[in-house]
Amino acid sequence: MILTAILKCPACGFTKEETMPARGVESRYQCVQCGVWMETKTGECCVFCSHSNMICPPEQEKRDCCSG
Repeated sequence: MILTAILKCPACGFTKEETMPARGVESRYQCVQCGVWMETKTGECCVFCSHSNMICPPEQEKRDCCSG
């Protein structure tokens, strides 16, 4: 399971590596560069699935895509 992801702000393009919660999801995240709150997109489960390079751990488990 992969627990880190690079979030990208849709407003300013700033990227930041963050640790994702192993259990549960985050629906909002505030960009440390511009202060915009990133929200979960419709149809996605969390802010990581919506705005990062990696899906969240609960989705990784469901899809069995990111083991090892």
